[in-house]
Amino acid sequence: MQNAYCHVDTLYKLEFSGNQLREYKVLQRNIDNENRLEILKNNEKLYSVHVPNGEEVKNFVIDSITETDKGFKILFLYGGGRYIYQGKLFFEYEDNDFYLKRAEIEHIELENFPKEPNETIYFSPAIPLIFFDFEDNIINIEESRLWIDSVICRADNDYCTFVDTTSPRKATPLILNEYVKEHYPPYSTRNQIFEIKTDSFIIYVVRYKFGEFYHGGTEEYHLWLYKPDKGLSPQPFVLNGQWAADNEDGFKTKIMKYPLVQAKGNTIIVRERKHNGTYNAVMRYTLTYDENLQFSLQNFIEETSLITIDGKTNVFIQREWNGDKVDSYYVSDGKSTLIGRFTISNNKIKNIEIANKKYSNFIVTSFPEGHEGYMEQISKQKKQTPFPKR
Repeated sequence: MQNAYCHVDTLYKLEFSGNQLREYKVLQRNIDNENRLEILKNNEKLYSVHVPNGEEVKNFVIDSITETDKGFKILFLYGGGRYIYQGKLFFEYEDNDFYLKRAEIEHIELENFPKEPNETIYFSPAIPLIFFDFEDNIINIEESRLWIDSVICRADNDYCTFVDTTSPRKATPLILNEYVKEHYPPYSTRNQIFEIKTDSFIIYVVRYKFGEFYHGGTEEYHLWLYKPDKGLSPQPFVLNGQWAADNEDGFKTKIMKYPLVQAKGNTIIVRERKHNGTYNAVMRYTLTYDENLQFSLQNFIEETSLITIDGKTNVFIQREWNGDKVDSYYVSDGKSTLIGRFTISNNKIKNIEIANKKYSNFIVTSFPEGHEGYMEQISKQKKQTPFPKR
């Protein structure tokens, strides 16, 4: 059989001495002028990871691959000029796979330049080797860490921006900084923290890519309430930012109202874009908070939905609070028609009044499963949070 490769050099080869890992090997190979890190089990290739060359990452080189008590360690070097780094990657074996648990980055001290602090980065959750990437996970780690240490102060209190390099910044409060470093994986250089100031408190919006190498990079916004005399809220209020990011970038029709966060006393109004291919809407949440700064969801409505009906593709259903009731309007060609109203009590729909029978199915929601399915899904969704209480 003809070999699939033209030229293969084995640069490093690690054979484990412990009984548990005896069937595994870790190799660094040069295959047709491309360096790759390969994991073999019983001489069958499991994983093959691209190793950057000296042009892709300045002067990058793997110095050694050695066995540890729990797996293996990779020692590497990269950089140039005043920025030279030595790194160690610690992969541990568990659940029949190898995971990157931590990285140690040492800034090599040069004459006439101040030494930068060394850093140990713990990956939580640990990164499976199949998803590991030298550049994304390690080389960009310094840049991706910068987002934690400073917050972006926008005059319009907007936070739907991928990368804001022009607005003023200031230091992240220590209590938030420490929590983010512990619980938020530093996967993406697009992560940012925005500050929204009100008369009585501050909301910090942490935007980050949750599980970037696991689920394709879901964008989320986490709203943290902060008061200097009381500290930080125990848990964040979580929004799906995938469809609101960069002011609804990619959508021909913009349907969000601004500002996205409003505060009146201890009441906070928050808007969230929803989209799943057929369902296209904006949610409006009313939050309050207690003396411990814990958020509480008081009510929510589908404020705007975009539907296709009557042969038209850009028909809006607009819902507005009117006292303790919500009025629903059919909006097309610049004309609004009242189609009904309803009340909400304990996140349950009550007293639906029909003003236009033709569009009565849209009085509460355009959600495909109807208003009961809509209320159940949103209520359940907003009771969940991905992070433990502080």
